[in-house]
This record gives sequence, structure tokens and C-alpha cells, in this order.
Amino acid sequence: MRTLLVVLLGLLLLGCVSAPDEPELMFAAKSGSERAVAGATKLVPDPHAGWTRVLGPLVLADDRFYGRQFVIQSWTDPVRRQRDNVFEIQISSGFPKRVFLKQAYAEGKELKTIVIDRERLDCGYDCAIKETVGIRLTEAEMADFATRDVAIEVIGRRETIVVTIPASYFAGVLSVHRQFRARLAEMVTRARRCSGATPACSRPAALRPSMQA
Repeated sequence: MRTLLVVLLGLLLLGCVSAPDEPELMFAAKSGSERAVAGATKLVPDPHAGWTRVLGPLVLADDRFYGRQFVIQSWTDPVRRQRDNVFEIQISSGFPKRVFLKQAYAEGKELKTIVIDRERLDCGYDCAIKETVGIRLTEAEMADFATRDVAIEVIGRRETIVVTIPASYFAGVLSVHRQFRARLAEMVTRARRCSGATPACSRPAALRPSMQA
């Protein structure tokens, strides 16, 4: 059954997957368009883990060298539910030294935050450090944030940054996630119903030979 699901997933993603496995760059002004965000969102399958990542565009929040950036990604996995419908905001910024970004807040609430990376980028004349945190959201929280622009404050030991994510960005990524999940669920349901049946039943309808002369 797992093999059949992988095959169906491959067929579903055919022609829909963008490569390489990197987000598309987008300036902050363009992220105010839900259509632009959805159009720049990629479907990135992981053939080893079995899930698919929905990867929004990487938004450059300012024009400073190694400035503030954000991206939202999610995962779908119809087999392992613990990885299904997980959403994550990643916020990063460059600094001349480590500032130890640690905890994010929005609208007076503490958000579920994890430290992802503190990367040394350039050690020419002066070293630059890029720090990245991840913020985990539920689908309900994504839908709520999609109704308004959200300012997120990330507090570190030495510095604090604020990034405002437009409602349209949340909405664009969420719409792609939901559309892909619905199509995938339809194919998984067909696979389960037709498991062990005739080969024609197991193939997606679009791939079956026409019965018309």
C-alpha cells in the first residue's frame, strides 16, 4: 500500500514540482498579493521520508545586507499523521556577532519557537552571523493569521527583531497547502478503495484509457 501511495504521489506532483529545493525569492512589496505568493509557492516531495513540503517564497523584509527574511513552509503526509498539516514560519537575520535569538511573540502571546541555526556567513574583514528561528503553527492559527497582517517579535539575548508578515502571505501558502492536500486525499482514497483490484482501477482516472471510440 505504501508503495502505491508513493507512485500516486509522484503522478500528482508531475509537472507541479519546482526545483531545486530552495524557496523563490520575493521582495516584501510583492508578498502583499495572495496570488503572487501562491504562484511562487513550491511543492517539494521527499522520496525518502515520504512527505511533501509546501514551500512558500523567501521574503526579503528589508534591503539591508543579510537583512531580515521570512518564509513559511508546511508538510503533508497521508500515512504518518504526526507530520501531516504542520506549518512553520522561519525568520532569520544577519548580525555582526551572535545575538542568540530565542523566543517569538505575536499579539501579546508566546509562540512555539525553536532555534534552527546560528550560521557564520562571512569572515573577510568582519564576520557575519545569520540566526534563524522556527515558529510552529497549527492550521487553525494559519487561517486566523490569514485574516490580518501579523507583527512577530523575536527576542534574543543581545538584540530583538520585528518582522511583519502580510495576511496575504499566510493565505497564499495555506491555499496551496489545502489544494494539494485535497488532491492527494482523493488519490489516496482511490488507492485504498482499489487496492488489490484491477490495474485500471488503481490508475488515476486521468491516466486510464478512454472507453470512447
